[in-house]
Amino acid sequence: MPYLNRKYTQLWSTSVVKDPDQRQLSRNYKLGVYKFNKAPAHGIKHLTSCGIVGNSPAEIASFLLNGKGLSLSQIGNFITDLRKQLSMDVLEEFMKQIDFTDLPFERALRHFISKLRLPGEAQKIDKLMEVFAERYCACNPGVIS
Repeated sequence: MPYLNRKYTQLWSTSVVKDPDQRQLSRNYKLGVYKFNKAPAHGIKHLTSCGIVGNSPAEIASFLLNGKGLSLSQIGNFITDLRKQLSMDVLEEFMKQIDFTDLPFERALRHFISKLRLPGEAQKIDKLMEVFAERYCACNPGVIS
């Protein structure tokens, strides 16, 4: 988990917090997840403003891959928002953080799909499949010719 803010990693993995400062961070984390699951951009904005998630696309992508309680549908919607440059940058970093090396194509596709839920819009699905194919070929040169 190279891009996680190590100070807050335990917020994503435990539910019992005893320290008052950690309790406030935990509340902010839970509020951020709640906001993300309702409106992803608002959730990311809240989490970055609290310092729980960094501002860079790599840190946001790492959070989307490793954060607990996030809606897979909202992850898919956020990273395929073709109108926002941040979403496109996060999608690129999201894919860089998934390793498909030596995985058969079907298994790699299943692994990728397990990280998000495909949006209903054909244009968004097409973009996801395009970046998946690029990443799969980068991880497995020569497999598809």
